[in-house]
Amino acid sequence: MAIRSVAHDEVITAPYPHVATADTLVDYDALNAGFPAEDRFGPQIRMHGDLTHPDPEYIRLTEEDPSYARLHEWVYSTGFVTTFLELFDSEIEKYVVSGDLLMDPRTLPIRPEPYEKREELIGYSNVTKEEAFLFPRLDIGIGKLNYGLVNGGGGVHVDNLTRLVSILVYIDDNPDMVGGEHRLYRVEDYTPVIDKIYPARGNFMVASLQSNRALHDVNPVTAIKGVRKGMYMAVSCSAEIWRPDPDVRLQKLTKSRYRPPAAIQALRDVRKFARKAIGL
Repeated sequence: MAIRSVAHDEVITAPYPHVATADTLVDYDALNAGFPAEDRFGPQIRMHGDLTHPDPEYIRLTEEDPSYARLHEWVYSTGFVTTFLELFDSEIEKYVVSGDLLMDPRTLPIRPEPYEKREELIGYSNVTKEEAFLFPRLDIGIGKLNYGLVNGGGGVHVDNLTRLVSILVYIDDNPDMVGGEHRLYRVEDYTPVIDKIYPARGNFMVASLQSNRALHDVNPVTAIKGVRKGMYMAVSCSAEIWRPDPDVRLQKLTKSRYRPPAAIQALRDVRKFARKAIGL
């Protein structure tokens, strides 16, 4: 396993289920030493530069560096998915009973091979519940000035309705960075309020169950020398696994889980198509 055992880590329930733990990656020193140079990263997915399967530089990295090969093999395995299902088992049970989870993820098949690729971010999926399965994902990325403001979720948000578990691991410490912390929020009177702040410290992991209350963001980077190095891992479902919050005002806070009226969504789709057509 590429990370130390997290089976006995405490699941913190406030403001929503998550674990925050140090000394996570077994091969941390090698992964840090072999972290790709800035010019090897592809276009932005979440950060200013990202590598993910099957990017040519990602494949090259896993072929040339044994520590990255081992990380890839573990993330894209059934064991990776079951590690986090077992870690959050009791919390998952609560969400299944409450109906917030539309399916019990512990009963779904697991497809461990790379599924969600750079050009095929599913986000909103049309896969039916009968066909649903869980799958893993790994992105390696760098953040620069204004990370967390112009990318990294672009402010307070919750991941898509298909995301079950989100895992962030920091690589290296950057003493010349202002900002970059991972922040978790609670909701008071329909307003996100910072509840927890986790520092961008090397080999530190924050893994969270992405319920409808899993509001988070990156404290925007306002000054930096070099880059903010990190890895993003996830356990996702091929179909929407979370029930949209029945409270529209709370939906709006999540950004990605807001379902506008059909007429407004149609207008947005037209604008998106038009912008794409003219190359904006």
